[in-house]
Amino acid sequence: MRQSVCGKSIKGIMRMEKIKFYNMNGIHCWIINLKPFEPDEPNDKIRSLQEDCVQNKIFGIGWRTGYFDTHTKVTLDEHTKKAYKDTLKPNDKSARNATDRMSEIKCGDLAIMRLRDGHIYLGKVTEPAFHDSTILSKENSSRLSWMCKVEKWLEFSQRRQATITPIVRYKQRLLMLAMYDMKNSGKTDVPKVILNENNFTRALSYVDLEDWVCAYIYSKHADDGYMLLPSSGKVSRIKYEFTFVSNKSDRKPITCQVKNQNSEPINIADYENDKDIYEKIYLFSGNNNFANRELAKVNIEIIDRSELFNVVKNSSFKFMYDKLSKYHSFSESPNLKKLEETLYSNKKGWKPRKKFSKGSGDFKKYKVGKHETGEISWIYFGYDGLYITDEFDSFIIDWQDKNTEKIIEQLKKDLM
Repeated sequence: MRQSVCGKSIKGIMRMEKIKFYNMNGIHCWIINLKPFEPDEPNDKIRSLQEDCVQNKIFGIGWRTGYFDTHTKVTLDEHTKKAYKDTLKPNDKSARNATDRMSEIKCGDLAIMRLRDGHIYLGKVTEPAFHDSTILSKENSSRLSWMCKVEKWLEFSQRRQATITPIVRYKQRLLMLAMYDMKNSGKTDVPKVILNENNFTRALSYVDLEDWVCAYIYSKHADDGYMLLPSSGKVSRIKYEFTFVSNKSDRKPITCQVKNQNSEPINIADYENDKDIYEKIYLFSGNNNFANRELAKVNIEIIDRSELFNVVKNSSFKFMYDKLSKYHSFSESPNLKKLEETLYSNKKGWKPRKKFSKGSGDFKKYKVGKHETGEISWIYFGYDGLYITDEFDSFIIDWQDKNTEKIIEQLKKDLM
């Protein structure tokens, strides 16, 4: 049972044979960029504010106005929000939108605070938006307009975009919950993301995908004395991700380009002039988006998706397998297949629907769907708020109404 710090009960997992229900109803997650400073602000001042926020367990937004000359301690509600907005410039949309978002953050929500250096902190909100000029040090007391307090900050050295953004997709919210649990207590009841050949590139962060490609290249060329050159992995390198060098004098370097879900195709013609510089140029696109594919020959090679997936799935690199296994699984999705057999056979009376009607007493309704990329299979039950996917192999309750429990009981009965 998961319990929020505000005392609100959030249902965890109910076991039904191997199938789990995970209730996401009322769980809200946010990304906050802590950046109430000018682009040319000195680094020491930026660090001072960021350290102040971490130590005092708060996050916030800027846009100070004369409103706080007479309001040193105040909570953000509809009345104070209107009064504060009246002191903003009419065309200051960023400040208005960010203030509206801050007012939506509730006790028990999860927040990711992203710092300018790329480090992120994950916390659970214990006090919704307020202003208090006395919390931060004197040099930083005028930096923030509105702030929220968290129970604790848990640090992650990863890169994760507007000043404050709600996370609406169920997978990201589940992963945030899992991250918080694992960092806080070393365990979680959140189901793992099931990786397969079709979804692994979209399911992974670009950092993990680059590590995966790095492992793949090493597996191909380690016998020729190749090793990764750490200094080559710079963010500023636009054309290539990193470089491998060999201890054999007759071997040229090997390099690669990795794109996750690139909207613009990787143009292989852009790499032709470098063929004499490198022993091999590897290219990988998570959504297989290339231009001039016919030019991928000789020492320019497109990495095969299946081959890349099998490198880690088959535990060729245990460190990568162990790292990903913290939040991911390489198992199959047996529950989805079992459900499909039950529903499609119609032995239990479930009926397919293209869309669900309101107020119906018929709980045995379902519809099937695919993620927009065609990679994930979904089955919805009774309405759009209850579904199962082959990525989690668990029932997700995203929102609920008066019929939710009845639909769940019907599923339990028919699937026992």
